[in-house]
Amino acid sequence: MAADQPFAPLTGATTGKSLTIACSTTNGGALTSTVSAMATNVLVTNSTAVTLFVRMSTEAAPVASSLDIPLIAGTNRLFANPSPTGATGVAVTCTITGGAASGLVIFTPGNAGVE
Repeated sequence: MAADQPFAPLTGATTGKSLTIACSTTNGGALTSTVSAMATNVLVTNSTAVTLFVRMSTEAAPVASSLDIPLIAGTNRLFANPSPTGATGVAVTCTITGGAASGLVIFTPGNAGVE
């Protein structure tokens, strides 16, 4: 697909299919869940005030570390989905200390936008 095509998030009958993982001072560390929807791409949004590390793979229970993909505070990035027709395992490592604001990491499955 051409990179100039806009990203189209997948939606269900009444809501979107985004997966949200909360990061705060009480639940920092490796957090996992899955996005299971037919999607060629995943938009990852970091609404926290810190840099996070994310991992997306075909693993059933991936674990993210500081060797994975960094996602700077307040940004989003579009990635090709490693498992576009099945479940994609996602993991986030977030370390928030010293009263930094908590926030969410949002994984939105969809199509287009990546060449």
